[in-house]
Amino acid sequence: LVEYDDKGLQATLHFKIVEGPQVFVKSIYVEGNTFTKDYVVLREIDIEVGDLLTPEVIDEAQKRLDKLAIFSRVEIRTLEANTSSSERTLVISVVERNPGLFKLGAGITNKRDFTVRGYSGLSYNNIGGTARAVSLRGTLEQSIVKSDFLEYEASVGYLEPFLFNSNIRGRASYLRSEKIIEVPRELLQATDSINFTLEKDLTSKIRFSWLLWGFDSIETFNSPDASVDPKKRQDRQEIAYIGPSIEFDYRDNPFLPTKGTYTKLDSEYASPFLGSSQNIEFVRTQGIFSH
Repeated sequence: LVEYDDKGLQATLHFKIVEGPQVFVKSIYVEGNTFTKDYVVLREIDIEVGDLLTPEVIDEAQKRLDKLAIFSRVEIRTLEANTSSSERTLVISVVERNPGLFKLGAGITNKRDFTVRGYSGLSYNNIGGTARAVSLRGTLEQSIVKSDFLEYEASVGYLEPFLFNSNIRGRASYLRSEKIIEVPRELLQATDSINFTLEKDLTSKIRFSWLLWGFDSIETFNSPDASVDPKKRQDRQEIAYIGPSIEFDYRDNPFLPTKGTYTKLDSEYASPFLGSSQNIEFVRTQGIFSH
C-alpha cells in the first residue's frame, strides 16, 4: 500500500481495488413477524424481485418500515453477503411493537379562573396484522369557579395504510366538542369536524397529502350552562374545504430530533360549492419551517 523513497521523505500510495458485482434481488424473505402480515412489509419497502439493490435502496426501505410505527426494530441484509454472487436473497428481520396504547391524564389550569381537566386516549396501530390503525381520545374539563357546565371534546380516527392496493394511505377523523368561549361574555360553542385525507410518501423524507374534503360545523349558543338547544342558538357557520399539503422532513428523528430541518407547505380552499355556508369562501396558504 505504501512505498517510501530512500530518504523516507516521500511516499507513494498504491490502491488495489476489486470491484464487486452489481447485486440484484433474487427473492425476498420476511422473518420475525409473528402477527403482521408479510404483504405489509413487502408493499412498504417498494422493492421487487429483479430490482438493483444498493445501500441507498436498503436505507430507504428501512426508513419506510420504521415510519409504520409497528416495529421496534428493523434489520435488512442479504443472505449471500460478502460473496461474489450477483443475485441475492433479501432478508428483512423485524421485531413487532405492542400495537395497543392507552393514555390517561389529569390536571388543573387557570382557564376561567380555576379549571380541572382530565383526558384519556386509546389507540391500536396494527389491526389484524394489516397496519390499519384506529384511535379514540376524550377530554373533560370544568371550571369550579364560574359554572357547573362540563366541557368536553371527543375524537375518533382511522387509518387505511394501503388504499386501492397501493402505497396510498387514507385517513378519516371525526371530532365533537362543546366548550365555553368568552367574546366578551360567556357563550357555548359546539363544533363538529370531519376530515378525509389521502397521503403518500414520495420518499422516506417527502410526504404529499390531499385533503379530499374537510367539514366544520360551528354553532354558538346564548346560554353557556344549558344543553345545546336550537332555540337558543345565536349563530351557525359551516366551512367545507379541500387542499394539498407537502412535508419535507430531514430531521434525524421525528419524535426527539437533535438536528435537521422540517418544512411543511399547505393550502386550503373553502367555498359554498363544497358545502360551506353562504358568503364563506377563501383560500388559505401557510408554511412552516424549523431547524
